[in-house]
Amino acid sequence: MKNFPQIIVFLFLFFLLPFSSNATIFKAIANTSWHLTSTWDQGNKLPGSADVVVIDGFNVTFDNNAGDVTIKRLEINNSSNTSFLTIEGDNSFTVLNDLEVTANNIDKNVDLKIQGSVTFHVKGSSLFERVSGNNKDKRLRLHLLGSAIMTVDNDFTFNYHDSDNDEYNEEVLMEGSAKMNIGGHTYLNCHGGKEFLFELKGSSELTLIGNLEMNMTGGNNFFVASTSSLSHLQINGSATLTNSGGSGYFALGAGLNSGSLTVNGNVNLNSTATGKKVILASSGSSAIVEIRGNISMSAVSDEAAQIYLDDESVLKLGGALLRPTNYGALNMNNTSTLEFNGTISQTVPPTKLENTGNDSLWISNLSLKNTSTSPLILQGDLRVEDVLYLNSGKIITSETAMLYIEDNATIVGGSDAAYIEGPMVKIGRTDNQDFTFPIGNSTTYAPITISEVANSSSEIKAQFFGDPPPWGDNFDQSTMDNVNGDKYWSIGKNAGNDVKVTLHWSEAIVGGITDLDDMVVARADETVGLEEWKNYGNSATSGTTTEGSVTSSALLGDPPPWGDQKLTLGSISASNALPVELTKFQAAQQGTHVYLQWETASELNTSHFEIERSSDITNFETIGRKSSAGNTIEYQFYNTKDNRPENGLNYYRLKIVDTDGSFEYSHVEVVRFESEPTIELFPNPVKDMIQLKVDNLESQESTIEIFDKVGKRLFFDVLRFEDGQLELDVDKI
Repeated sequence: MKNFPQIIVFLFLFFLLPFSSNATIFKAIANTSWHLTSTWDQGNKLPGSADVVVIDGFNVTFDNNAGDVTIKRLEINNSSNTSFLTIEGDNSFTVLNDLEVTANNIDKNVDLKIQGSVTFHVKGSSLFERVSGNNKDKRLRLHLLGSAIMTVDNDFTFNYHDSDNDEYNEEVLMEGSAKMNIGGHTYLNCHGGKEFLFELKGSSELTLIGNLEMNMTGGNNFFVASTSSLSHLQINGSATLTNSGGSGYFALGAGLNSGSLTVNGNVNLNSTATGKKVILASSGSSAIVEIRGNISMSAVSDEAAQIYLDDESVLKLGGALLRPTNYGALNMNNTSTLEFNGTISQTVPPTKLENTGNDSLWISNLSLKNTSTSPLILQGDLRVEDVLYLNSGKIITSETAMLYIEDNATIVGGSDAAYIEGPMVKIGRTDNQDFTFPIGNSTTYAPITISEVANSSSEIKAQFFGDPPPWGDNFDQSTMDNVNGDKYWSIGKNAGNDVKVTLHWSEAIVGGITDLDDMVVARADETVGLEEWKNYGNSATSGTTTEGSVTSSALLGDPPPWGDQKLTLGSISASNALPVELTKFQAAQQGTHVYLQWETASELNTSHFEIERSSDITNFETIGRKSSAGNTIEYQFYNTKDNRPENGLNYYRLKIVDTDGSFEYSHVEVVRFESEPTIELFPNPVKDMIQLKVDNLESQESTIEIFDKVGKRLFFDVLRFEDGQLELDVDKI
């Protein structure tokens, strides 16, 4: 046993020796071609797959004469003189490990130029380093052109430290149809110097598989720019830009000119020191920036974190727009567009955050193209300065998160698939035309139109309500035959801006229309003790009986004492028997079931009622059906039972179905059903153990009392049931 350690050492040395490195360092010694042995210091040899190549102070050209080449590692630096490596032709050049290119503090250029249709493949990582203290104006540059392809399997890092003020060269320049693919993460760091520029021209393409991290701790300007119409930058991960000390501009996408920038992950714009700018920019004609995740702007001062759009450029956002520190600005001209095109619910912060800096979201044109069933949710007031385009999706608003359409701004679109759920406000003039509020509730698109407004100080708010007002269908019977008392619109306005209103109907809003000429706008008189709908006239109708509109003949004047004015559809004759007039719907527990009852004041072409129940107020199921009277102007009474309610909360609603298959819902009734627990005791007779099983037990702990046949209490304790069951030892009684 005492010889065992010696055997281990012997075997280790035996296996170690054959794998010792055979790498040779090849140093360039002449300004000639790669394939000539006179270029290298190793006599009659050329670099191979096990060798390290160092180019320091010479200009070496790799072309088709060299054939396909594979080396272990490549180092380029200028410690002695200008260093160029030009790789061209249509062969392949492979580096098995790493690439390292360094610009030292001497007044000489360092270039790696890849051109033609060559493929340059680095299977390790790539590092470009302009060293600290390099105060020269000579460049360190990676230059791709023609149809060359450069691939780096692992990380790509470019560290730019210092330079003379006359150093204006691109650090990375891609031209023609060149392509670069980075398999790992990409780190671009500007620590000082005049300007760090990573530029795409022509139809060049840069694809980053991992994340992009851009850090600026010093220096003047730092740009990753796409400056031509066909260039494209694709980031499959996320992009994080952090400026903690640089001056001038720090931008991703700067100068984007009809090209495109796509980020599959998030974009984080971080300014960690006062006044240090970081920008996501698109300033070219028809340029497209698409961020499929979130954009987060975080700063400690105004105008530091920004999104900048100009000249017909489009920012497509698939996630949320975030301002975690309450700083962050969006600046647009009137031809650029912010597009929300997510496939999930999206959020947007207030246009202006109160009691913070001057930063705001200046939204010229807003386009909604959300393809999910989830909405765009406003987290505060949002203002659109020029055009709101509604293509698909809904915008959720509220009294504390209002959508404002500014002076002379317009809306394009609005449909069942794209509208505003909640209140919205039109500010100022309506661009010499009528203005339609594309509004609705959670289930129904119900637009309302106002006549032209020519006053820039006008402020008009509109909202649609799918529930009846407190007085239901109480109306002025001297001027109308019936009204749609279960749905209404509200208009709030300031004084001196009188408008006509147009109410729009569809089968989802109202049924039973047969005569358009008899339709009128009904306006609520909410005088205490006299709440009722009054005839506001008909100056025009359009459309069909299933989808149309009616315009009031009277103007909505100054606001009444009670505030917003309520409007609904009315008819001056019985030829338009507006839908089932549901006057009551109630649900209550009665013993072991829930009793439901409802009544209608009139019905037209009604087929039946479906009773629906839910335990979460979101997912309803049909639990019953009741035939209707069909066509009547008499009161009708209905009732039914739910014999199997859920223990706890039950939500009930009526689905009122017409003969043509169209339908509408009643309001929701809530019943908290509390069933008596059922108890089983076994075995009977009892021997050693008493077993209790209890259904519908609200609490796991219960008081247990046992009495004999003459009423004497034999046992009392508070015991815990497990899954509704309990065992009790007879000996303990």
